[in-house]
Amino acid sequence: MSQERRKEPRNPRATFDSLAREAIERCVPETRQPTASWHQAVNHAWVRWPIEGGRWRFLALMRHLDWISGEVGFANDPVDMQVLALHPGSTGDEGGGARARLGDLLGEGDRWWRGGAREHELVERLEWMALQLHVKGPSYFHHHPLVARSER
Repeated sequence: MSQERRKEPRNPRATFDSLAREAIERCVPETRQPTASWHQAVNHAWVRWPIEGGRWRFLALMRHLDWISGEVGFANDPVDMQVLALHPGSTGDEGGGARARLGDLLGEGDRWWRGGAREHELVERLEWMALQLHVKGPSYFHHHPLVARSER
């Protein structure tokens, strides 16, 4: 009679949403504050935090199979990120804000990146994406109609 033994994994693999949250928190200090509101799911993590002028800023990282992407957004109210109109092409009147994909920020359209074969490669890619979204998002939206109206 053979006995089946199941070995417990030595280091259980971290979930995508926990890795995404860690990457965002590492690159975006504002998301570590108690005023930040986190939303995590199996292949998705996004955060919303208040900025100057009573507005809100958003950042998301998501995965589909082995591909990852991200989005950045802003709104006048603390709404769910999914209700924000996807820019380019939105006027900002839908939901009082807008969001844009990382590929659009980099001039590459709706682009998704490989996550990597190993966890450390995925972490490096997520950190790179979070940093790009955090740095390039504000300048991308600087001339957006909603931002221009609220800064007047």
